[in-house]
Amino acid sequence: VADDMTLTRGPSMLRPCLLTLMSLLLLTQAHAGSIRGTAVVDLGFNEKAGPAVDTASGGQANNSGRLLAGARRVPSPFATSRGGRAVLLEAARKQFIQVPSTPDTSRPQAVSIAMLLVSFHGPADAGLHGLFAKRASDKTARSNYGLNFQPKGNLLQLYVNDGSGFRVVRYSANSVIGSRQRVHLVASLAVGDAPGADADTDSDDVRVRLFVNGQPATRIGKPDRDLAEGTDIWLLNVKTDMLQNSAPLTLGASSPAAEHFSGVIDEVQLFDRELNAQEAAGLFVEVAGAD
Repeated sequence: VADDMTLTRGPSMLRPCLLTLMSLLLLTQAHAGSIRGTAVVDLGFNEKAGPAVDTASGGQANNSGRLLAGARRVPSPFATSRGGRAVLLEAARKQFIQVPSTPDTSRPQAVSIAMLLVSFHGPADAGLHGLFAKRASDKTARSNYGLNFQPKGNLLQLYVNDGSGFRVVRYSANSVIGSRQRVHLVASLAVGDAPGADADTDSDDVRVRLFVNGQPATRIGKPDRDLAEGTDIWLLNVKTDMLQNSAPLTLGASSPAAEHFSGVIDEVQLFDRELNAQEAAGLFVEVAGAD
């Protein structure tokens, strides 16, 4: 009787295991070669209401994004692989999206953040507007990473702050973001030791990379305690152990109280590593589509 029961029940007992294995295999195949699949935070904003659900499989925490001060979902203007909704933000109403400080968003060694966006700020706008930042709200303004821009000055800044002041790489805001243009942006920062002219062998430098629609952006302005290596820029002699902070990650502003952005944001991913040029180009195609 025991043998009969074992034979009879065996297939039904194995079926859930087989289904689980098949699901894992399909998931692995889906992520094979996928840059997006390696993100530790992935916000698509396709929910009907409530916080944006973090769909990344590689993260360590719940990195949901809260839409605050009346920020709302609208039909996405981007022809993405997922379609659906995006988030509309109004600077005058100080709207933003907030993601908690977690091991995924607080990055000691490297970070890359990607998003689709449309800026509504015209070329005569003299204000500073933040796209994202993990910046402390106290007087030190310590910043793990951040990006803001001023259209009138044609200035876009990708920065860190170790408590001794902002260290900045500058780009053309008109070329990178423009006004009412659909843009895919990838910003990447990584701690390391700058090559060549760097006077030491300590890992106290930060390599900065920026990609627009899959292509590397070129820095503007004069060097400021930095070293250029092609389109990669090294910020030299940074107190890298002082960059982390407990502030939340703010999207659509530089902090809950400062530098708010008017426009649309969609498809935000954060990676726990720097992305290279090939990966940034691949992510652009994967998220925004080949066209």
